[in-house]
Amino acid sequence: MKSMPLRTAGLVAALVLTVPSAMSGQEISLEYIGQVNVTSISADGTVATGTANDTQQVIRWTSADGVQRLGRNAALVTGSTAGVPRISDDGNTIGATIISDNGAYFTQGRWRTGIGWKQLEMAADSAVVDFSDGSVFGMSRDGKVITGLYWRANSRAAASVWNADTKTMVAEPDNGDSARADGANADGSVVVGWAQDPTTGARMAAVWENGVKTMLPPENNGGEASAVNAAGNIVVGISYNEEKGRNVAAMWKKEGGTWTRTLLGTLPGTGVSGYSGALSVSDDGSIVGGYNRDNFGSGWAPDPTAAPPGKASCAAISPT
Repeated sequence: MKSMPLRTAGLVAALVLTVPSAMSGQEISLEYIGQVNVTSISADGTVATGTANDTQQVIRWTSADGVQRLGRNAALVTGSTAGVPRISDDGNTIGATIISDNGAYFTQGRWRTGIGWKQLEMAADSAVVDFSDGSVFGMSRDGKVITGLYWRANSRAAASVWNADTKTMVAEPDNGDSARADGANADGSVVVGWAQDPTTGARMAAVWENGVKTMLPPENNGGEASAVNAAGNIVVGISYNEEKGRNVAAMWKKEGGTWTRTLLGTLPGTGVSGYSGALSVSDDGSIVGGYNRDNFGSGWAPDPTAAPPGKASCAAISPT
């Protein structure tokens, strides 16, 4: 058995949401695109990737052609899958978890327009554990660096970085236990995620800059880093709020060589056991996207007057 759950699943029917301009006062446009879970979009918003809700099949959506199922569905063969499909800025490259070439387990893959899927080269110490040798969780904007995890024979996960130029996968330094690389900056030189404390088992937010690991402050209090801006100096995720006694959305900024944390809190009306998390950030750090749970175990919801309990919604947070 693996030492922790690392799998994800699709949640709701997808919508394309168009915001004309920030703070413009214009109406937001919503377009239903199907029973899929969108996880990543191209720079101009005309191409997206994600998973189909019925089978967890990786999909590609374009404004011109709609939803296309891309094949190599791991869930149909193994009964499960993991990871988060990601798309490049130009919409022509997708990184995702797929079924292996021999159809026996799920692994990391890269899809390109006109070429299709290619199984990625794994690290020398990788191993198939519970029908998987690795999963994709992030990708650089040019599609050349793919991040995630691969499994070792001791059932510990290594934070993985695959490079298209070298056709190799390496493990980022960890704390002696499992780790995962969730996001990458524009060129893949900065990778963010988490590294597990080998004593407590807690996940702790981490950043790797050109392969050099830094535990984001405060260390040893739990947390995860989910996304990083293009320049690699602004990171968002979750961090433990010592005063509230719960995890909340957080931002870390690097200034003068030092990372400083800012807790972004929860939305108005959140219950005492509610919590939040940050999943994306604008390049200047002025807007953070993520989720908010009203109470522990409930559906995503902000102020109860804005969304009924148990309904899914998302949060946009301005940290300034």
